[in-house]
Formats: sequence, C-alpha cells, structure tokens
Amino acid sequence: MTISNPASSAIRDLTRHLMGKQGYALVDQLMVSGSNFLTGVAIARSIGLQGFGIFTLLWTAVLFLYSTQIALIVSPMMSIGPKESEDEVAGYYGCVLSHGAVFAVVGSAMLFLLMLCSAWLVPRWGVRPLALPLAAASGCYLMQDLMRRYFYCTWRAGAALINDVVSYLGQLALLLLAWRYAHSDCALVLWITAITSFAAILLGVAMLGPVRISYGKLRRVATRHWISSKWLLGSNLLQWAGGSVFYVSAPAYLGVAAVGAMRAAQSLLNVTNIWFQSLENVIPSEAARRLHHGGVGAMLRYLRQVALRWGGLTLVFAIAVAVFANPLMRFIYGSAFQGYGYVIRWMAFICIVTVITVSPVAGLRAIEKTRPIFYANIVSTLLAFLLSVPIVKVFALRGAVGGILLCRVALLAVLEVSFRVGVAATKAEEDGRVASAGEDSIAAKDAPFSLPL
Repeated sequence: MTISNPASSAIRDLTRHLMGKQGYALVDQLMVSGSNFLTGVAIARSIGLQGFGIFTLLWTAVLFLYSTQIALIVSPMMSIGPKESEDEVAGYYGCVLSHGAVFAVVGSAMLFLLMLCSAWLVPRWGVRPLALPLAAASGCYLMQDLMRRYFYCTWRAGAALINDVVSYLGQLALLLLAWRYAHSDCALVLWITAITSFAAILLGVAMLGPVRISYGKLRRVATRHWISSKWLLGSNLLQWAGGSVFYVSAPAYLGVAAVGAMRAAQSLLNVTNIWFQSLENVIPSEAARRLHHGGVGAMLRYLRQVALRWGGLTLVFAIAVAVFANPLMRFIYGSAFQGYGYVIRWMAFICIVTVITVSPVAGLRAIEKTRPIFYANIVSTLLAFLLSVPIVKVFALRGAVGGILLCRVALLAVLEVSFRVGVAATKAEEDGRVASAGEDSIAAKDAPFSLPL
C-alpha cells in the first residue's frame, strides 16, 4: 500500500508549475514589479512629492496610448496567435509587429504635438522641455511591451525575461546612478525610460523568431483584429478614462501632492503585479488553447483554478499590507509621505478586485465575445464620472480611492454576469455541433451503398 504525502505532492505540483510557461512569467513579473517599485521609490525620493505628482499626470497620457495598443494589437494577438497554423504563424506575427511599430510612431508623434500645443496655449505650465522626452519614452515603451508580449504568445517566456531585464533593470540602474550623481527631474526620468526601452527593442529584434511581412495579409490581420478588438478598444479607453478621472479630480480640489500620494501607494501595491501581469501574459492564450482543444468545460476548470489560487494569494498580501500601511509609507518614501497610510489600505482592496477580474475577461476573450467587456466598462466609467467630483469634495483623498474601488466592484459584477451568459451560449453551440456531427455520422452509416456513376 502506498501512502501519499500531501506536502510532497504539493511541492511536486508547484515545481511542475514553476518549470512551465507560468513559472517564467512569474519570475519575469517578479523582476518587473520589483524594479518598478524601486524605480517609483527612486523617482519619488529624488524629485519630491510635487514632482512625483507631475510625473504621474504626464505618464497618464502614455497609459492612454498603452491602453489603445493593448486593445487593438496585444489582446487580439494573445487570443488569435495561439490558434494560427504553423504555415500562417510567421506571416501573422510579422503583420502584428508591423502594426505595433506604426502605432508606436504615430502615437508618439501625436503626443509630441499635443505637448507643444499645451506649451503654446498655457506657457506657465512649462511643459515644452518635456515634449520630446515624453514622446520618445512613449514610443519605446509601447514597442518594448509589444515585443515582450510577442515572446509570451510564441511560448518563448525566457526571451521575454531577458528582454525585460535589459529594459527594467537597466532603467532602475540608470535612475539610481542619476539620483546619486546628478540632479534628477521629470525630463531625465523620461529619457532614461526611452533609452533602456530602446535597448531592449534592439535585443528583441535580434531574438525574433521566423516572421515575414505579407502586404496582402497586413489588411486581413488588421480586419480580424478589429472584429475582435473593436469592443476591447472602447472598453480599454473607458477603463483608462474611469481610472484617470480620479487622478484628475484629486489635484483639482486637493493639489498635485494628492496625486503623488495616490501614485506612491499604488506603486507599493504593484507587488501584486508580480502575479497579475504574469496572468495577463499567460491566461488569455492558455484559456483560448484549452477551449480549442478541450471545449468549454476545460476552459472553465482552468479559469476557476486561476481565480481561487491567485485571488487567495492577493487577499493574504492585501491584509498584511493594510496592517502595516503607515510605517511602510513612511519608511519607504520618507517623511514627506507620512500620514497617507490609509491610501494604501484602500488600494489593497482595489488590487483584490482587479485580480479577480482576470478570469472573466480572459474567458470572454477566449470565446471571442468581447462586447460585454465594453458594456461593463461603460457602467464603471459612468459611475466614475458621476462620483469623481462629489465624492472627492465630501471625502477628500479617501473619496478618490474609495471611488476607484466602487467602480472596480461594479465592473467585476457586470463581467461575471456577462461571462456566465456567454459561456452558456457557447456551450449550447458546442453541444449543437456535437449533436449535428453525431447525426451526420449515423446518416452516413445508414445510407444505402451505391456505385458512382
């Protein structure tokens, strides 16, 4: 008789898990989130609470372009790419990377012109010196992120890890050197981001797999992406607007320092990105693969495991951070950020809800029913715009972060209901195809034998 040891079985399961694609993604995101956290600390300490608030507002524009790229290019690639045949995969990814390069260049140019217009219309803002570094950082950041996602989508998580080491650890190293030996400001931070991202792009080009660009296929890929992403585009833009409105209303009524405090707390909670972003890199394509090979049931089992495992881990982390919020804020960011520990507590609950949304979103993308994601973000964004001014006026900074939490909860509720409806419809279609195939098989077996004439 063999007696199994639950502890050793769990260790074996964990080892198998870490040796696979999710293991590389987890290590990668551990490095990325750790370096992002230290980068945020270095920036906040070197340019101060006010400067950190200005940097946060500038980077909001980059996040707008990033959200658009995720919707138009990255999300469709993560769901469609794994289903491409071996003969088509090189041409498909060649078109995707070409689309990404064009988007990065055009988006950065538009951001540059917007900054120049702002400098001309409101000279007292003094943003003209930041136009070029912001545009350069934006374009390089967008292209490097697309390249790392491409590596994940083609099952080359090790290449994605190497690429991120150059970009993120390189950025951290240069920022620490600048903090130690030079006068840091927003422009220098942006130039460092551009330089390290560009270096990672060059390395990524050297590590590309077989890709080819077919001009006839460029349009076909763009059309297929648009069918999948048109609702995701609206969803991501609404999500960006809903999240950004509180970062805009807070400084309008509370000053720029309020944005700096919110960003500092968010950076501290970005430790959850160690698993959240690794899930974003893996879960959509894996859910699509399991749906393709095992049907709706296999996809649902996988998504339930993801929600329980990573939602539970986030809950444990959030409780620990909430307990030690005040000393963490003071110790990490300095005395200027003292007294903002309550912001961390609110952000901890936001992280829990955000991680749970990964499963329904990945499931809707896998079954290619992305319209409900758009509707869910409409509800969340409308709620954000309705709440942003009154809740900040009445409850100050607590109202701003509490408003973000309420909007995330509303988003999750709509997504869960929509996913259940979408799964039921997909399961019905799947059962119908199986029944039809069975009837055809029976009809073929019972058909009378005849000679071809």
